[in-house]
Parts: sequence; structure tokens; C-alpha cells
Amino acid sequence: MKRFIYILILLLIPKITLAIAYLPLEAYEDNKKTNPKHHVINEVYVHGVGMGLMSANSELEQKGLKPLYCTPTELPMTSEIYNNILDEQIKHLKEGITEKEWEYINPVPISGILLRGLKRTFPCK
Repeated sequence: MKRFIYILILLLIPKITLAIAYLPLEAYEDNKKTNPKHHVINEVYVHGVGMGLMSANSELEQKGLKPLYCTPTELPMTSEIYNNILDEQIKHLKEGITEKEWEYINPVPISGILLRGLKRTFPCK
């Protein structure tokens, strides 16, 4: 029986990973409203996306290419900072658009929205 449970868990891990590999804006906002546990998932997810973008940025700089955004070197990029930037970018996106237009933005992954927020917050000069 234990062996069956282990096999079942191993079969489900890729499905669970796939389920959280893509977080659309609509799910991000729903998670914030519905359950504090889901809010923690958002924070961890956004921090992971932010760290991935920071790694991509470092890789570009090491190759002598223009970075995507330019954070101050003395600023440690924390989960709180990434989440605040994302929330500010969402507010910025909502300004001046209709509810119908917002429906087209809802399925957009938050990774792209966070990147736009980082570019807006830390533009390269």
C-alpha cells in the first residue's frame, strides 16, 4: 500500500508543479481576496518570478547586453518589494481602461506584469 501511495505522489508532482507554473492576473487577485494561505502562495510565487527576472538581468549584463531594468545596487530585492511593485503596476494598468478592456488583461501571466513594473520602477538611464 505504501508503494502505491509513493507512486501516486510521484505521478501527481508534475501536475501540481504545472498548476502553479502559470499564475494569471485574475487568479493572483482572487487569491489575495479569498484566503490568507493563498496570499502567501502569491508572495512566494511573485518572489520566485522576481528572482528569475533578476537572474536573467544579470545574465544580460554579463554578456554586455542592456539589462531589462536597473535596480540600485544597495537595494536588496525582497519578496515585499516585488509584491509592492506588482501591485503598483496592476493599479497603473487599471487606470483609464474599461471593464471590458480589463477582461483581456485578466488572463495575462503576472510575470509579464511584474517585468513591466520593474522596468517602470527601475528604468535604465
